[in-house]
Amino acid sequence: MLPLALIGAPVETFIATTLFSIVSGQVHHLNANWNFGIIGKYLLVSPMYHKIHHSIERRHFDKNFAIRFCIWDRAFGTQCAPKIQPITCLLYTSDAA
Repeated sequence: MLPLALIGAPVETFIATTLFSIVSGQVHHLNANWNFGIIGKYLLVSPMYHKIHHSIERRHFDKNFAIRFCIWDRAFGTQCAPKIQPITCLLYTSDAA
């Protein structure tokens, strides 16, 4: 957000971009099978797209680094957009003690 302050952006712009950043970061980590359709394929990172980044499958290692816009993964050759939900690492605790 520092670049916004450096260029003298209005406070409203700073608030809007901060809210977008917080909300999108939370949405990426939802345990949801959302892909955002065509927008998620070419523009915005969706929960399903981001799950590849956390996948435990070797073919998904070093893939999908983009934070907001998947165009960066496409540009740098790190995009992986499968049609099925990947297996991710889940943390849990056992009730048996």
